[in-house]
Amino acid sequence: WNAPTPFPFIQGTDCCGVVVRCPNAHKDRMLNKRVLIRPCMRLNPHSLENVWMASDFDGAFAQYVKVPASEAFVVDCNWSDVELASVPCAYGTAENMLHRANVCHTDHVLIPGASGGVGSATIQLAKRRGAKVTAIVGSVDKANALKQLSLLGANDRVIVGRPGQATWSQQVKRLK
Repeated sequence: WNAPTPFPFIQGTDCCGVVVRCPNAHKDRMLNKRVLIRPCMRLNPHSLENVWMASDFDGAFAQYVKVPASEAFVVDCNWSDVELASVPCAYGTAENMLHRANVCHTDHVLIPGASGGVGSATIQLAKRRGAKVTAIVGSVDKANALKQLSLLGANDRVIVGRPGQATWSQQVKRLK
């Protein structure tokens, strides 16, 4: 966060809905259209500073949300609102981390919690940049789920376990 959270505020970072009002320049493209909102907003493209919906201003649990038109993306798909709204926070968080770290094709990214929403998004976005990935998951079932989703390539690795488990140190040594 960039500043103290303004209390009281309305929570909710995962947001999709229908545009009911917008600037004239965007009416043809957006008015009455279903949109997905980016919750982590970089209002100045030349700065790493950002603002978060539901932390820096009221969030998606409100009846209406006002955001810059550049942060709303028209979506035409058959996903439910719940399914669709689950995407921006996980992918926005992952993208923000990778962007700040300047991840590229020469990097090796270690991703704890790789089977969760942010973790699986981070895998996909790191792979899109050409980075090598090592995913950490808490169980064999979660490792198998990642493999079923075809998120990892032949040069990527999966570590199964948690700190403190008997096999943890052996798994970490595989990183070398």
